[in-house]
Amino acid sequence: MLSNLLSLILPLFSAAAPATQSTPSVHLDDLLNQVEQRYNSIRTLDAVFEQSFRNKAFRKTQRSSGSVRFAKPGLMEWRYDHPTPRRFVLDGKDLWIHQLDDGQVFVRRQYDGDDLKAALRFLWGDGSLRETYTVRLLKSDQKRALLKLVPKNPVGYYRFVRLAVDLKSYRVTHSVVVDHRGNENRFAFRNSRYNTRLPAATFEFKVPKNSVITELTGAK
Repeated sequence: MLSNLLSLILPLFSAAAPATQSTPSVHLDDLLNQVEQRYNSIRTLDAVFEQSFRNKAFRKTQRSSGSVRFAKPGLMEWRYDHPTPRRFVLDGKDLWIHQLDDGQVFVRRQYDGDDLKAALRFLWGDGSLRETYTVRLLKSDQKRALLKLVPKNPVGYYRFVRLAVDLKSYRVTHSVVVDHRGNENRFAFRNSRYNTRLPAATFEFKVPKNSVITELTGAK
């Protein structure tokens, strides 16, 4: 369950559509400095997302959509509206997963978020991409650069990510996470708003009456 959550979140780093022409003038260190500077200044993020998960073995694509919100330090909410309504909440202490269609509730108590923060280091503003990843500049043009990020310490839930950076705003535009089986998890973000005031209830989870709570003890 937790590994599934990680596969949903990781794509915030990556990029879907590659740029077309090589531009040697883009310097990797300068680019990473700009990206980190932008994300270190973010206190909150509120966006709409569209997701497509491509299963390599079965050659099938599943599409989902919803909204995502983040706030420092270490708060998040993912709401899936289609095709299956779900809500993921990290309230700073516990990680909650609510399947709205059947009412099931899962919780990981005292969740420190270390694995999430390792994957989302630049979004949390905690550390540098170069400390976590081996980063390559794959392609660039006048508008966008495409990066490949391979974790320096191998992890079980993904093999590498790709990051598309808008060279005007230095924001991430699209994302792709590739797992060890070659499956691709792609996200496109729209209507992104930064540093807006989010209601406190955004990152609170109230257990619905008569719900049965399943305790999670590890990343399974």
